[in-house]
Amino acid sequence: MVTLAVSEAIKERAAIYSNHRWKYEYNRFGFAGDRRKDMILLGSVGELMFQLFLEINNVKYDFEFQAGKYDDMDFKIGYDIVEIKTSGYTNSFNHLNLLYSESQFVVANNKNFKYCVQIFVNGLCQETKKIKYSDINTAHIAGFISFRDMESYKQPPKWHGDDYKIPLKNLKNIENLLKRPKVYRI
Repeated sequence: MVTLAVSEAIKERAAIYSNHRWKYEYNRFGFAGDRRKDMILLGSVGELMFQLFLEINNVKYDFEFQAGKYDDMDFKIGYDIVEIKTSGYTNSFNHLNLLYSESQFVVANNKNFKYCVQIFVNGLCQETKKIKYSDINTAHIAGFISFRDMESYKQPPKWHGDDYKIPLKNLKNIENLLKRPKVYRI
């Protein structure tokens, strides 16, 4: 696991971008306005923190913020498309899992996504279930899983979005993603 400090600059960039994204982003979970804005903000922070992680490690990549109902990718490293999943937490995330919906899984497979990275960002108020912007200061890159391996975690859904439930202990160390042989486009 990799832990990174979330800077004010990252938060400001995420806030600006998430306000723009609000206009066109697909509302996959049917959340009301404020909750939906929080989820978009959290996802933007997670993507920017993964971008920072790649830059710290001198990894070449392509990056695309979501541009509609479904994006073509979050990141591309060589020819491998990497999806970022970001979740909020209050005090601890060790009891949480990587959750992935069936509809997302179908789209990911159709677009040949290779890996899914789980990131946890603090700032979630347990009582209100809202993100407190001023409390966001830490991101944890918990690990990754290939979409091929994710298939073995399919389960009957208990609520929307948990068709695939991967325990954190079953994610691969994010450092191993950087050690994979890479083929870069010319």
